Amino acid sequence: METNGGSQGDADSWLALQSLTGNIDISVESTNQIPFELGFANLIDLKKGCYPGQEIHARMESRGIQARVGRCLKSEEKIPQGKSRFSEGKRIEILCSHRLGDTWLSYCLISTKLDVNGEISIEASDSTITATFV
Repeated sequence: METNGGSQGDADSWLALQSLTGNIDISVESTNQIPFELGFANLIDLKKGCYPGQEIHARMESRGIQARVGRCLKSEEKIPQGKSRFSEGKRIEILCSHRLGDTWLSYCLISTKLDVNGEISIEASDSTITATFV
């Protein structure tokens, strides 16, 4: 790659790009998340075997109901991982935040009932962080 002008990046940049494309890394803590919400619906075959949570997945598929969806946020500072609030108490869950150059990209879960685009202000523990959906 180097002979063609490429250079080796760092792991944080790679993880940030995964967040941007909606492909979260296996290293992201997602133990209590439903695969449909993480964008893994195409990896689940409800006709094969049994697994923990299968009933929830079957119900979601048959009813066409998905409570949350994964989205990417861009900010100038790191957004802490975990559950937070923004804009009049609406909830958001940050799964990961990674630096890409001077920007932070964070993968989050947000309610499908919220029609939110553009800039939001996230209430962190000790400050308010401005972020934009990308």
